[in-house]
Amino acid sequence: MRQSIPIVMVAATLLSACASTLDVLDNVRVGQSEMQAQKSMHNKPIWTFENEKTKYFVYGYIATLLDGYDNTVTYYFVKLENGNVVDKGMLGVKERNEIKVLAPDFDTDKLIRRPNNYVK
Repeated sequence: MRQSIPIVMVAATLLSACASTLDVLDNVRVGQSEMQAQKSMHNKPIWTFENEKTKYFVYGYIATLLDGYDNTVTYYFVKLENGNVVDKGMLGVKERNEIKVLAPDFDTDKLIRRPNNYVK
């Protein structure tokens, strides 16, 4: 039999996930060097995509609603150009498309299979 999830629990979990995700990138600043940015990050990236000029660090955050229920995965990124941070935030359509230029087989479903690097 399926249990119902109280809306208060869902709201608290989602707020916690958002706060934790923001906290992970809080110390990363636009203009920082790659070395400074890596020192500021709390976890290692799940994946790194790069070419000569651009590098993306992709991270994942799992918010478990209840054991046995779906996991909500939020992806976030740090983008570097010429060795300096130029952008950071939640991984959206724009960033996914840019990463697909660097790695045509990029697929967030593949990232889900590497849970050891996720922030929990």
